[in-house]
Amino acid sequence: MLPLALFAVLLLAGVVLLVRQVILPAVQLIRLRRTGTRLSAQVIDNAPETLAPGKGAALRPVVRYLVDGRRHEGPLANLVSNQGLDVGRAIDVVIDPEAPSQPWAVEEGTWPLGAAWYPVMILVGLAGLWLSVARIR
Repeated sequence: MLPLALFAVLLLAGVVLLVRQVILPAVQLIRLRRTGTRLSAQVIDNAPETLAPGKGAALRPVVRYLVDGRRHEGPLANLVSNQGLDVGRAIDVVIDPEAPSQPWAVEEGTWPLGAAWYPVMILVGLAGLWLSVARIR
């Protein structure tokens, strides 16, 4: 029974991570591309973002842009990388008028770190469950 529970947990974790870190942000970006406000922003910094302990840090670009004559700054919601973006570079962003301090990169987004492992977790979980159930019968 332990392998069955282990594979079930692996499957559930893979599905939850895939939905929370890949699917929901993709849906949000699609919604913002349709209904949000598209702006030109300027990269002003690359803020370090700590990964898991012992894994180092990544850089999240911080951009500045104008909305209705008011200046806003914020980190890009969907872009993290090892190199960041060149400070001073212009980049297209889209914002929700209700939350103008949360910019999303229109063309430059990245997958969350580790996203390639989520389908693997799901497949291993499914295969393990199938084998465990077949063994019980």
